[in-house]
Amino acid sequence: MKQFSINPLLFIHTLVALLLLAACGPEETDIPAELPPAEITIVTGNNPTQVETELFRSFEDTYPGVKVKTENFGRNPRAYLESDTPPDVMIMWTGDWFLDPMRDGLAADLTDLWAQANLAESYPAGLRKLTELNGKQYFMPVGYQWRGIYYNREVFAENGLQPPQTWAEFLDACETLILNGVYPIALPRNAPWNTSLWFDYLDMRLNGAAFHRALITGEESFTDERVRNVFLTWQMLFEKSYFLMDTSITSEMDGVSALFRGDRDFPLTREKAAMTLTDAFATSDFPQAFRDELEFFPFPTIDPDVQRGESVNAIGYIVPAKAPNPVQGLAFLSYLTSSNARQLLTRQADAGINYAPALGVSDAADLPDRARMGLEIVQGADDIMLPIFWASPPQVRTQIESVLRRFFMGMEPEKEVDIDELLADLEAARLSAEAAGEYKNE
Repeated sequence: MKQFSINPLLFIHTLVALLLLAACGPEETDIPAELPPAEITIVTGNNPTQVETELFRSFEDTYPGVKVKTENFGRNPRAYLESDTPPDVMIMWTGDWFLDPMRDGLAADLTDLWAQANLAESYPAGLRKLTELNGKQYFMPVGYQWRGIYYNREVFAENGLQPPQTWAEFLDACETLILNGVYPIALPRNAPWNTSLWFDYLDMRLNGAAFHRALITGEESFTDERVRNVFLTWQMLFEKSYFLMDTSITSEMDGVSALFRGDRDFPLTREKAAMTLTDAFATSDFPQAFRDELEFFPFPTIDPDVQRGESVNAIGYIVPAKAPNPVQGLAFLSYLTSSNARQLLTRQADAGINYAPALGVSDAADLPDRARMGLEIVQGADDIMLPIFWASPPQVRTQIESVLRRFFMGMEPEKEVDIDELLADLEAARLSAEAAGEYKNE
């Protein structure tokens, strides 16, 4: 089986994001008073953080006969679920790698747990679309990422700039920066999951959320003139030299590092920029002093008359259908909604964690500023959906990566690119995936 690969940042400090569950929790479920003794395995992110450790110990204190053993996530989700010795609880995020195993009955049905916790009321409707299958739920949500354009506050102040709200204001800001010798935008060109966000947002802002969703689900053609206009608009930004084309900036972290100015003694990147489009989690692993340099704003409005879409990922837990200790695994998910767990997590609140709460917003004012702002971005959307790179069938995803690489190469000096050829290749991949039944939109 092919080795599974995903953005490694996605898993760092994942459980710390549960503090957002504490701030805006659901109703408390009826957790059992006692559980049979067992050692349960929980597959989580990287080595347990302090919050994770305290959470697991608190669960063990509540159920003295239950011990928690943790395992770092390192394989394809399906490999865990189909194993003869699957874990009892497993971290999971939304996308095809989640829904495909669910269709094959590889995870426990959590619909009753959702009903007990009243998640159908507290979990945003748009996010329920990402985890619902045939009217049932197999996913205990924790939080979700937002996307935005992150910028260096000092650089903006030095150039007399405010966060732009409209496309015209954004272009004016880019022009001001370039005239003052500052590259406006860092682009981590070797990170397709990140750079494809430009396609997501340009399409949503130009053509609306409904069209973009239809494109993601294979119901619209990549050769549609509206998609061509997305690439032409993107190309215009390159032609104006708004993107920093430093070949050393290859990763999502490089894109964020290019914004920092407090690293003057030991620069993290060779060249610097003022902005980058990225997900909220990309800043989490940097020191607080660097994070304090940054702020973010929603992707600007291009056409106020089109439906506003936002790109998100949700993260949470599942219990494998073949879990050795399903009773204890389900009890752990129930425990996350308990007042005891929420109080513990509230005490561990850390403003550096960049997840918005998935389970209600009654106490949103108490959230860290960035989480509250991210929440407002998602709440203000007409529709929310996965990034096209993660939502597409594998062969389409592979072609997206190829097309982006060729598109960026064509933006280099004295190079050219045939946009129609790129779109034709994407459309061929879409048609092939459609013929193979790889688009599953139920």
